[in-house]
Amino acid sequence: MIRTIFGMRGHGKTTLASTFLKKPEKPVICLDLFNQFNGKRTFTSSRDLLKHLIKTGGANIKEPLFISIFEKEDFSILCKTAIEHQNLCLILDEVDMFDSPHSQDREFKKLIHYGRHYKIDLVTTSRRPHNVSRDLTSQTEMFYVFKDR
Repeated sequence: MIRTIFGMRGHGKTTLASTFLKKPEKPVICLDLFNQFNGKRTFTSSRDLLKHLIKTGGANIKEPLFISIFEKEDFSILCKTAIEHQNLCLILDEVDMFDSPHSQDREFKKLIHYGRHYKIDLVTTSRRPHNVSRDLTSQTEMFYVFKDR
């Protein structure tokens, strides 16, 4: 299932996304750009995360893994790692840093369109709907929208 959360700064997008970390049904990998989730196990590169997953035999349901990356190459490796791992929840906070109407990572597009075949749940956040690709909005099954009063 793909869930997308939209809302202005400070309206609760990250707080809502963090609820998917509580009582997870699947292992969780969370893209936490600004360390807002206060994760216990945080990686600063996708390669380090991948090494950890290989060493430990994969992500486990009790310990969410967090990654703080800013490079497009790292994002692509993260998406590819999620596809290879399968059966997990991938939370992407501020996804518009890597996915836009004008530029989309090939692996992320694959994740959007075929993630259900890999049993991957995707939770994304962004400030505005038009900041993310049409692929993401067209494949999202559940939207959460925070509106200013």
